Amino acid sequence: MFVRSRRRAVVLTAVTTAALAISAFTFVPNSGPANAKPESKSKKKTEWIAVKKAHTQPQHLQPGDNWTIYLDLRKNDNGKPGRIVGDGSAQCSAVDVRPQGAIVQCQYVLRNDHGTLALTSLMDRFGPGPHSAGASVNGGTRAYAEAEGDAVVTMHDERVTLRVRLGD
Repeated sequence: MFVRSRRRAVVLTAVTTAALAISAFTFVPNSGPANAKPESKSKKKTEWIAVKKAHTQPQHLQPGDNWTIYLDLRKNDNGKPGRIVGDGSAQCSAVDVRPQGAIVQCQYVLRNDHGTLALTSLMDRFGPGPHSAGASVNGGTRAYAEAEGDAVVTMHDERVTLRVRLGD
């Protein structure tokens, strides 16, 4: 009698545990778009124009080519480069090169009095510019230490416009 009730208790415990696990799994809120966090209304927007000072980009790109760009970081003054607010650099690689242009990946590091901010983009440079691409904010230092957000990077000749949105 004791063995039967013990077996029954073990079976009931197993069934109860399974039922709880299934119900917990079943009632976990969906993490899809319907339950996504609303975009923070306190996104901080910053817009800079970076002017190329020096670069090592080859004239005729080949897949795998790497180069560095050094930039003056300037305030955007109604679409024109304003006063210098910092500097920056970009490390770029030609991911794919085709007759109509190249796909280029760049990591940007931007410095100003508030700290350093890091961005990464993958840009199609097909046809005549300007060329634009989305970029991820990868973090930074000081005021940008916990930086999260995104950016739009637009390259036009010797200028790079950076529209950065940082979340709280």
